[in-house]
Amino acid sequence: WEKHLSISNWQVDSDEIQYKIRCSNHIVHHAILKFCTTIEDTISATHRVCSLAEKGYWPFILPSKVKPIIHEEGYRYLPFRFTLDDERIYDLLMGSSIYKNPLDAVRELVQNSVDACALRDALIKTENPSMIPNSHDRIIVHYLEPRNSQHYPLLKICDSGTGMDERILTDHFLKVGSSYYTTEEFAEIRAKLWKAGSDFAPVSDFGIGFLSCFLLGDQIRVETSMWENLHGDIKHRILDINGPSRLIRLEEKTDTSVSRFKGTSVSIQLL
Repeated sequence: WEKHLSISNWQVDSDEIQYKIRCSNHIVHHAILKFCTTIEDTISATHRVCSLAEKGYWPFILPSKVKPIIHEEGYRYLPFRFTLDDERIYDLLMGSSIYKNPLDAVRELVQNSVDACALRDALIKTENPSMIPNSHDRIIVHYLEPRNSQHYPLLKICDSGTGMDERILTDHFLKVGSSYYTTEEFAEIRAKLWKAGSDFAPVSDFGIGFLSCFLLGDQIRVETSMWENLHGDIKHRILDINGPSRLIRLEEKTDTSVSRFKGTSVSIQLL
């Protein structure tokens, strides 16, 4: 409310909306700037949608530019904040202070696979208590020696767990320190399991998780696809990752067959 109470007056011109503001707090100042950006985005989105209605006629024409004129009382606003040196942070996270042995990365991956498989089993039993989930080849760890075009040894860990869709990949898998198991969505799933007389508690730690794989190598391929169409997304995705701070190549495949790939596979080209 402080950002709203700071507004002295406003006016709508032909080319912009102006807010005149008196502010004595740098945090409120920052909130005002963000809020004005939100107003701009909302107006632009409304124009795009509503201009299509009524054969292009939209009576509420507002300029999409929003300009805050802020009088600073007792301070000078600069967007100072701590930033992170990505390369240095990755070096620290993957140093010996966290993982004493590079093979700890294998433990992290296996724990992730155990959680994915256990959650899938719990959900299956909730929907059909008489059904016994298939336990054959649930988690497989391969070590492949170099051969032919494969110049380096390869470590591959595959599971037939829940898999990941695009939202889980972007919001959790690719976000360091974020875990799907701490979300409200998972809390709702767990409540559903409790009501059905079941439960699931993840065994993996909420640390840097997948980043530990880079202790073993820089070339990593992740293949994943959701086991069920829970969010309208069962695409088979392949992520080729060349180091923790590089852009990721993404390939998507659409496969709705009964024998389609379900779960997650992580392949690490060992150094």
